Amino acid sequence: MTPRPPSGVTRPGAGGFTLIELLIVIAIIGILAAIAVPQYRDYRLRAQAGAALAEATAMKTPVEAYLHELSAAPASNGVTEIVYPADGQATITAGRGEWDVTLTRDSAGWHCTHTFPVTLRHCIVAAGEPEAGGGSEGGEEGGTEPEDEEVTTPPPNEGGPGGGPGNLEWCQDAPPGGGAQRQCQENFPDAEFDWDSPGQGGNKGNSGKGRGN
Repeated sequence: MTPRPPSGVTRPGAGGFTLIELLIVIAIIGILAAIAVPQYRDYRLRAQAGAALAEATAMKTPVEAYLHELSAAPASNGVTEIVYPADGQATITAGRGEWDVTLTRDSAGWHCTHTFPVTLRHCIVAAGEPEAGGGSEGGEEGGTEPEDEEVTTPPPNEGGPGGGPGNLEWCQDAPPGGGAQRQCQENFPDAEFDWDSPGQGGNKGNSGKGRGN
């Protein structure tokens, strides 16, 4: 049998962690911290934004009662600030440090804006503030949607400065390929084109007929 070492004596090969093991542990802790710290910061900001919105929303009913002359005007406190810029209008602001939530009441109803660097449901980002998390999810009135751009097609014989399938004169010498000739035929079904001789200036005999139609 191997004799037991005396008390307080370390057996050879039974030391602590190696340097590589310690570096691996430190790297894992650094990765976890890099993931957890931003998430925790966003969580705190969302909680503060939600609390500010709740505090401002709680003052809507007293403000509405005052605007309809049913009760006295609610006073501002250390959490919310209430301003009446004009008759029938009101602004409620609840802040958390450098950020705040503002409820604005006008003839169209209530609108919500905020300056928090997070996405706040039912509240849009105030003008001049960067959007976070892909933008807001819609305002108090449902948000706004981008308007569809109207796409117009130039009428026949008005193909623009560079010409095109919408220009009859351009179609007389339309290049083969790319669908240009087919589109010219669709735009000018009564016109006659002679595209058998490319580079000859189009149909000389039928150009007048095509323009007449």
